[in-house]
Amino acid sequence: MVMAQALRLVFPEMRPPAPPEGFLLLSEPDRLAKEMAHAHLSAIDVEEIETVWEGPAGHAYLDELRDLHSYMGVYAQLDSDQRRRVDAAILEVIDGLASGNTVILRATAVLAVGTKR
Repeated sequence: MVMAQALRLVFPEMRPPAPPEGFLLLSEPDRLAKEMAHAHLSAIDVEEIETVWEGPAGHAYLDELRDLHSYMGVYAQLDSDQRRRVDAAILEVIDGLASGNTVILRATAVLAVGTKR
């Protein structure tokens, strides 16, 4: 979410990268349960939960997540000047989300378990 917003600020003409097809399909609880059944699992339980990430705002946010950013395909392909510009945009996005020196990000996650038949 933060990276996507920052990339749009720096490169407004860039089309957002398409998430992997499986990521989209399996993020729908009903579809995930269907695919698990198709994979011969039984006793399938799928739940959506709210996740909360809380961390530092400002430059501390970048320091904490810089290693993670290097695994993000679009960011990893940027040259050093482009990364600097995106990092500045990340700080802008985080500043808009921060409450004091803290940022709280909420998202929905899909958790699933099943038993192999």
